[in-house]
Amino acid sequence: MNELSRRPPIAAGRLSLSAIRASAARGAGPDGRRFWIPVFLLPFLLLYGGFTLWPLLATAYYSLYNWDGIRPLSDFVGLGNYQKIMADPIFWLAFKNTLVFAVVETAIKLPLALFVAILLTRRWLLFKTFFRTVFFLPIILPVALAGLVFTYLLNPSNGAIDSFLADRGWIHTPIDLLGHGNTALVAIILVAVWQIFGQYMVYWMAALQNVPEDV
Repeated sequence: MNELSRRPPIAAGRLSLSAIRASAARGAGPDGRRFWIPVFLLPFLLLYGGFTLWPLLATAYYSLYNWDGIRPLSDFVGLGNYQKIMADPIFWLAFKNTLVFAVVETAIKLPLALFVAILLTRRWLLFKTFFRTVFFLPIILPVALAGLVFTYLLNPSNGAIDSFLADRGWIHTPIDLLGHGNTALVAIILVAVWQIFGQYMVYWMAALQNVPEDV
């Protein structure tokens, strides 16, 4: 009879537990991590490479050609496409509108989200769960769906917003908010704030809940 069989059952159980712990420790050591880290990173790396890295590299490569997106690449133009864009006034108008959109949207959504997060973390506020759900709900809507909904809401012919204002006598003629340069950018900024606002509100709430209420 070997030494293990002569030991009491408790000692044998302890030995088995020690062996399990030693085996787990070996799996969690440098050799084990060297195997599992790439395994867990592989799905992310595949998705990142296929849907982010490759499109970026392909776009930079295709931009050096005069390509219609269908025929094979053959007409190499180098930086000609970039020179053409730099001389296009539409590009600079789009650049200015994008810059204004980014700055104004950020200046609105961050303070507004902070203010609402402060209110929703107060103990005296009732129905906090309801308000949190209402404010966070737009973020789960697809961007295309939100744009389609607001296209109908802002329609000057039969849109809900113009109808609401006209029924109360606040306007006499429909306002085409998306049809004028002075109002289209403002409307798009407000819609974007409405949709992304809940995400930043959650960020602020997560930070504020770690701060004592008396502070």
